[in-house]
Amino acid sequence: MEALNNTHIQTLAIGEEPNWNVFMNYPQMEVYLNQLVSECPMYQLSSIGQTIQGRDIFIIEVLGNNGPEALMAGNIHGDETTGGQLLLHFLWDLCHNSNTDPRLLEILDTVHLFVLPMYNPDGYMNNRRGNANNQDLNRNFPNRYTSPNDTPVGKQPEVQHYMAFAGSRNFRVSLMYHGGALVANYAYDSVPQGTQGI
Repeated sequence: MEALNNTHIQTLAIGEEPNWNVFMNYPQMEVYLNQLVSECPMYQLSSIGQTIQGRDIFIIEVLGNNGPEALMAGNIHGDETTGGQLLLHFLWDLCHNSNTDPRLLEILDTVHLFVLPMYNPDGYMNNRRGNANNQDLNRNFPNRYTSPNDTPVGKQPEVQHYMAFAGSRNFRVSLMYHGGALVANYAYDSVPQGTQGI
């Protein structure tokens, strides 16, 4: 794989598949998402808000299905890059291969999907885990033991935007892709301080 912050932006013909052996940095992802939306009328690109350094947190809504809502997101940790790349590849496949792959067609037919490929672009572009304030966004969400009222007050801007967006939808499932370990977390999987988990 090439370096994360390479400056070359792939120029792609309409329908041309990107080189998935090269990780896209934030500017490359922005160009790619805009091109993908122009190729795929079922995709709608928007932003849930901006990071501390002023980068949009882009999300693609897959239009045309009123099924259960699902959110797929990656790169909550800037140094865990695989999840975002996986989601960018998934978006390409969903657009260009759903007519030949029954698994992709089933997703389009049954799920109202939202894909947020790079949740922490400041951390990604600085090649570090935390955001521009060096805060671990994954540990900044409300916790039923330390902040049981579920308020965004005092949280990092990226967390506030995510909470506002998620609160405006009716997600039945949400996936956050990490990198480096095989772990399946579940909602409210924290334990009180001083106790052991399962």
